[in-house]
Amino acid sequence: MSVTRKEYDSNEPHKILPTAGLPLEEAIIAYTLNGAKQLGLSDEIGFLLAGKKANFIILEENLIKMKVEEIHEIVPYSVYFEGVGSKELVH
Repeated sequence: MSVTRKEYDSNEPHKILPTAGLPLEEAIIAYTLNGAKQLGLSDEIGFLLAGKKANFIILEENLIKMKVEEIHEIVPYSVYFEGVGSKELVH
């Protein structure tokens, strides 16, 4: 919704504040680095860097190259929490 301004499960053509959407790259930063800053955890999480907790996902698709309307359908290939990967964490 932060990019398309449309409910992901809606077939309605209308959008919520259509001019308020973010470019995909900015939305990714908002959910990762800026989210960590808002939580006061940017010294620990938010992006990959030696010494930080490695919390990230691996996708089989490239978010930048796919239709933004389909991003909500992606299931992570693998999830890493504090540097430990597991396919068991994927629902």
